[in-house]
Amino acid sequence: MPAYHGWHLALWIVVPAMIAWAVWQAISPGLIQSTVLAGPLAAKLPVFDVERQSILAEAWTLAKNPSAIAFNPLAAEFAEPLRAAQTRFGIIGAGLVAIFAFAGGAWGFTRIRAAFPA
Repeated sequence: MPAYHGWHLALWIVVPAMIAWAVWQAISPGLIQSTVLAGPLAAKLPVFDVERQSILAEAWTLAKNPSAIAFNPLAAEFAEPLRAAQTRFGIIGAGLVAIFAFAGGAWGFTRIRAAFPA
């Protein structure tokens, strides 16, 4: 099998997977925040937008770095649901990337023929 067959197939695996990963990275923070805000703990958040966003920003920091210190104690309560949602949506994203990689590779493999032009 000539090298260009392998590169052709590698591109059909990597490019769809990277596109799926980029799209998932763009939409997953919104899904994570929506999931957390749909929970019963969201009733504790203040009505004022600036305070609410400040608490959520601290919670995101705590979810990413458990050794960080939170100014607001409510942010510490939101850190664990955020971490759980990040894990859940991370697994979903990894599955989607794997599906796109497999689909792209399968489609690319069907295009390889003996008369495949260079």
